[in-house]
Amino acid sequence: LLSEAGCQINHNADILDIEINGRYLYAISTDGVSTTSLDIIDITNPNSPAIGYYFTLTGEFGGDLWGDMAIEGDFMYILDISNDTYYILDISRPLLPTFVSAIPIDAKKIVHSGRYSYVFNTDRKLEIIDTVDKFNPEVVSNIILDYTPNDIFISGRYLYLTTIEGPLHVVDINNPRAPLLVKQVATMDSRNLIVQGKKIVIVGNGGIGVFGSPGIETSNALVHSLEAGTLSIQNDLSVNGEIIFNGSLNIGEGGINSLGDVA
Repeated sequence: LLSEAGCQINHNADILDIEINGRYLYAISTDGVSTTSLDIIDITNPNSPAIGYYFTLTGEFGGDLWGDMAIEGDFMYILDISNDTYYILDISRPLLPTFVSAIPIDAKKIVHSGRYSYVFNTDRKLEIIDTVDKFNPEVVSNIILDYTPNDIFISGRYLYLTTIEGPLHVVDINNPRAPLLVKQVATMDSRNLIVQGKKIVIVGNGGIGVFGSPGIETSNALVHSLEAGTLSIQNDLSVNGEIIFNGSLNIGEGGINSLGDVA
């Protein structure tokens, strides 16, 4: 629930995108004419946020339209739409972003996961950029889509794309250098997308759509603590310690095979 306390910062420009990293909120804003800026706001105290730095992207790098960004760790990945350029900025000093590198690419939307950035443009192309070397990012793969992408989200090994024409695209990015389009799902004209657990929620002109997803898929995992509402095991279960049941235990037709006594 939201508390009654709160505040609002008035801004004389349009906000294009926001990201939160630690105690700071980063906002791309534009005056709608010729200037795009990166506002850095300290939100340590949500009731009294303070603009810590005003970084004029147009003045630093040129370009009058900066559209989308992603943040992971000490780096920001940001798109200059007007000049078709992808930038990496160092934000290890949050109030003083510094230039790291740039490559030409036609893109309007970006997400970042691990060492890879995933971007798309209105020409129906999804491109994947390897940023392991922050000074020399490179495009390592791409997929030509059947429809025009509109929003993008990553969950586990899958990348989800909504499209202006409707179909939801599911792309397997387990190997980012060889992405695979595995499914298209007919939906409404979709705009925004979020994936939470096993639910995919899209928002479009026709309303809100909710779809199911496989959830987490992995070949192996080490989990020190797991709490689950329902646990379904398709094959075998091996336990080195004790199993404690607070309720009842139902056994199928195979019965119980025991190497010791059953009390």
